[in-house]
Amino acid sequence: WLYWTKSWRSNKKIIVIESDDWGSIRMSNKNDYKKLSDSGYQMNKSPYTLDALETNDDLTALFEVLNSVKDIENNPACFTANMVMSNPNFHKIKENNFKRYYYEEVRETLANKVECDNVRNLWNKGMISNMFYPQYHAREHIQYWSWMNDLLNGEKETLETFNYNICGLPRNVSKNGVSYYIPIYI
Repeated sequence: WLYWTKSWRSNKKIIVIESDDWGSIRMSNKNDYKKLSDSGYQMNKSPYTLDALETNDDLTALFEVLNSVKDIENNPACFTANMVMSNPNFHKIKENNFKRYYYEEVRETLANKVECDNVRNLWNKGMISNMFYPQYHAREHIQYWSWMNDLLNGEKETLETFNYNICGLPRNVSKNGVSYYIPIYI
């Protein structure tokens, strides 16, 4: 209680727009989503199955909306993106027979996807324009040690989703009820 009474306060009306897990891969692409759905996974049971890397088009559309809303001093709306800084390096993990976890920085992940090739430049443009504010959120957002153990032990669903370059599915969608994305501190 004492902490809250000493926190920052304002008489201004403020809207805070903040979004988690930018830069993270949860779903590789629309085609893989459809293939998983066709394989019997009930993808509509979780909104997280739609969570994918931001694309050039995503950021361009977001910046258009943010720039269309100005404050009294003509500043655009600002969006805080909580950034995940790395993703699994699927190629290296497979190359080493699932015996060791490897990661790649988000910039490497983005560079490997044509639809994301300008994302880093757009992030910079958004920051310069005071519309986009990235902040550190996590290195990666998976329990990689459990994931790697299941890969090494040949767990069918884990291997199947690995082949789509994703780290499993949300618990509601998983046929085994397993998610590697659950918070690690619970």
